[in-house]
Amino acid sequence: MKVVLTNPPRRKGQRYRAFYPSLGLLYLASYAETYTQIRNLEINYVEGSAYDLDEFAKIISKINPDVVGFTFTTPTSSYAYEATNYIKRIFPDILVVCGGPHATAMPIDVLKNSKTDVCVIGEGEATFLELLETYAKGRKFSNVNGIAFLNKNNNEVVITPNRSLISNLDSIPFPAWSKVDLKKYPGYLLKKSWPDACIMSTRGCPFNCVFCSNPVWKYNKPWFRMRSPENIAKEVEFLSSYGVKEIFDYADEFNADIKWAIKVAEAISKLKSDISFKLQLRADRITENLVQALSKMNCWLAHVGIESGCQATLNGINKQISLQHVVKGLRLLKKYGIKTQGFFMIFNVWEENGQLRFEGPEMCRHTLRFVRKLISEGLIDNLSWSITTPLPGSRLFDICLRHNLIDDHVDFSYFDTERLVMNLPGIRASEVARIKFQGMLSQLYCSIIHGNINLRSVPVLIQKLKTMLEYGLESLF
Repeated sequence: MKVVLTNPPRRKGQRYRAFYPSLGLLYLASYAETYTQIRNLEINYVEGSAYDLDEFAKIISKINPDVVGFTFTTPTSSYAYEATNYIKRIFPDILVVCGGPHATAMPIDVLKNSKTDVCVIGEGEATFLELLETYAKGRKFSNVNGIAFLNKNNNEVVITPNRSLISNLDSIPFPAWSKVDLKKYPGYLLKKSWPDACIMSTRGCPFNCVFCSNPVWKYNKPWFRMRSPENIAKEVEFLSSYGVKEIFDYADEFNADIKWAIKVAEAISKLKSDISFKLQLRADRITENLVQALSKMNCWLAHVGIESGCQATLNGINKQISLQHVVKGLRLLKKYGIKTQGFFMIFNVWEENGQLRFEGPEMCRHTLRFVRKLISEGLIDNLSWSITTPLPGSRLFDICLRHNLIDDHVDFSYFDTERLVMNLPGIRASEVARIKFQGMLSQLYCSIIHGNINLRSVPVLIQKLKTMLEYGLESLF
C-alpha cells in the first residue's frame, strides 16, 4: 500500500513556504511504519505548500498512491477542499483522508463541502493506522473509532465513538525525519543557528482560554499529557545527529508543570549539546529556578502569551494571569539573558452571565500603551499583534454563533488574524485599521531596535510593510 501525507497546495501566484515540515504528519508516518501489520506499506511525505494544484497533481500521479492524507487548519481549509476535489476528480480510486484542527472541529463541513472520504477526528496516530489496516482488508469504516465519513446510501455523516488518547506519549516513535530534507525549510524567522527543527514535548493544555482553539488535543481527556524528560532528551540527541543546531518546542506551554519543565531542562543540559532552544511559556509560571534551568539548557528565546494589557480582558477571556505576572516573568527571563517575544490580540470577545462583552477601541489602545511600556523598559524583544479570530473548536467560536457575530456561511480563508471577521456592534473598520496599524508600527520599532531584521526576514518585512500601508490608508476613512 502506498500512502501520501501532505498539507494543501498553495494557489497559483501565491508565495508561501512552511517554516518546518508538518510534525503531525511525520508522527503519523513513524507510528504507522512502526506498528503496522500491512505488508509493503510505503509512506511518502509531500510538502504540498511548495506546489500549486497542477504541480501537486503531477506529483500524486507519479507516486500513484492508494491513500492521500491531508492535514490543515481553518484558514487553509478552502485550499484543502480544492485539492481534495481536484484529486478525486482525476484519481477517483484514491482514498482521501483529512485530519488536523479543522477536520476535528468541523468534520461535517469537510465532508459536505469536499470529496473527502474520511475525517480523522482528534489525535491521529492510532486512528490513522487502524483506518489504513481496515481499508487494506476491505472492512467497514464504521468499526474504526475516532473518524467521520459520509454514508453513501443516505448522504448522512457518520461519526464513530471517540478514540481514547495515547496515555504513554513515549510509546510514539520520533517523527519520521528521514522523509524530509530539513535544509529545504527556512525554519522560524528568529534563530541563532541553522538548520533548525521543531519538537513537541507535551500535548495539549490544562487551561481553557476563551479564544483558544485546540480541538485535536481537547477532543478527549486528559487535556494535557507530558513526555518523559528522558524521552525528550533522546529526541534532542537524535536531532543533533541529523545536524540540527536549533530546536523550537511547539508545546503550548512548556511550563504548565514547573517541576516537570525543570527536569526536562536538566535532562537536556546533561547532553552537553550546543543546540539552542526556543519555547513557549505561560506568564504566571515563570520562576527563578525554571529560568535558571532554561538558561543552562541553551534556551535563548521565550514566547509568552500575554494577549492583553487590560486586566478586565484577561479575566474575561479566562487567561488566569495578571499583568503583574507578566512583568515579573519577563524580568526574570531578561535577568538570565533570555530574549522574549510577547503575543498580543486586540478586540477580544467573551461572555459574562450570558451577556456579550468585547474590547472597544479604548481597551485596545490600553493594550498598545502596555506594549510600548514593555518595549521602553526592555522587557520584550519582539511581539506579535493580531486581531482576535474565532476559530472553530474554541469557546469564542460558539460565542460568536450565539450572538450572530459571524455569518452562517463564513469564508474561513479570511480567518487569518489579520482582519476583524466578527461583526462587533459599534466598531468601525477604520478604528480597527488604525489600532492594527499603530500596533504594527510598535512591532516594527521593536524589531529594529533589537536587531530582529536580517536577510531572511526581508520578504516577510516587505509583506508587512505593504500590509501596514493598507491599514494606514484604511484608517483614514
